[in-house]
Amino acid sequence: MGNSELAHWIGLLGEGLNLAGAVVLAFDIFLRRKEHELAVSLSQLSADAREAELNSTFYRGIPVTSPDFPLLVLQRSATRWAYLGVGLLMAGFLCLAAYHAVEIKGSP
Repeated sequence: MGNSELAHWIGLLGEGLNLAGAVVLAFDIFLRRKEHELAVSLSQLSADAREAELNSTFYRGIPVTSPDFPLLVLQRSATRWAYLGVGLLMAGFLCLAAYHAVEIKGSP
């Protein structure tokens, strides 16, 4: 396999990673409606926990009685999707930069 062919395979990988990153970030946006419905349920759960004074109850490491409990839970999920999407985009960018470097080095 020559440098030019290798460069194109690296470029193809980079484009695929960029597409995957964009899909992950778009998927996060599509989840917003479902997250809104979850926020309503979490708000009710938090209100019930405060009423029952369940101060030692946690959900995924977050105190259920916290006034901003729904926001904290949803932010954690959004942050995970964002890190994944941006990580894929960065990996794709690095592959595309490598593609160009191999093409430049291989050209006469």
